[in-house]
Amino acid sequence: ATPFSDPSLYDAKTMLLYQQGRMALVTRDLEAVLGSTSAAVAEDAIGAELRAAYDLRRNVVSLKKILLRLFNEGRELELALMALGTFFFRDDEAIGAAPRGRFRDHEWVAAREDYAELSAALHELRGTLL
Repeated sequence: ATPFSDPSLYDAKTMLLYQQGRMALVTRDLEAVLGSTSAAVAEDAIGAELRAAYDLRRNVVSLKKILLRLFNEGRELELALMALGTFFFRDDEAIGAAPRGRFRDHEWVAAREDYAELSAALHELRGTLL
């Protein structure tokens, strides 16, 4: 059993319960600790750089979310291409059969350019997702 942890105490388990990543929080804390005048001096000294750092952090988090969404959509596309490749693949040479596998007036067999293009697209997508 996990021992009870007081949520009002700031530690590694509860730190995500608190607001973070905003300049307004830093300004509020500076004013609480130093007073309004000293907080204004401190903010003038480091405020611009700190605001830029928080803006960069917000943009990096947004970029991470965009990249994760693209990755997940790429995985769905990869599964669809794998299913399509499996559906259309036929190795006639290996089984000694006459070529067949027509679909909508188009032949799909392992040696055909179209299957090779589908396979190349799948491998290119997999390389992109890495």
